[in-house]
Amino acid sequence: MKAKNRKKDQERKMRAQAYSDHQRRAAEQAYFTERLEDVSLLDRAVDVGLLAVPVGGIRRSGYVSLGTIEDCEAAVTALSGVEGFPNPRITDEEYGVAEWGDEPEREQRPGESEYEFEARVGRTYGYTQEAIDRFASERGLAKH
Repeated sequence: MKAKNRKKDQERKMRAQAYSDHQRRAAEQAYFTERLEDVSLLDRAVDVGLLAVPVGGIRRSGYVSLGTIEDCEAAVTALSGVEGFPNPRITDEEYGVAEWGDEPEREQRPGESEYEFEARVGRTYGYTQEAIDRFASERGLAKH
């Protein structure tokens, strides 16, 4: 009887995990659909624990923040050689961040406002102007 109950518990856990993975993927799809200029990139996205969206069109960079170096290593391995994920690499071991594509901007240029910096970064990730403006507005960044 215990073995039968254990098997049922395992099946329930697997169904719950699959459901939560499905919910996570749906939420990530919605997140990127609201932000990306070219939503067709989502057709080639790779699930590495989070949705990794390829570069293409105006999107020149991408990243996932996975939390552990082990998860990043697995993501880099999974993305290596996959079209749309050039130069996958670990860029932050402490926070478990993997990136691909061009190096994203990390610092404001002299004389550049915070809004201008964030807009430049947002374009690197292929975000729409509306998404960039919404991001800036939520953080109180004035458009100059």
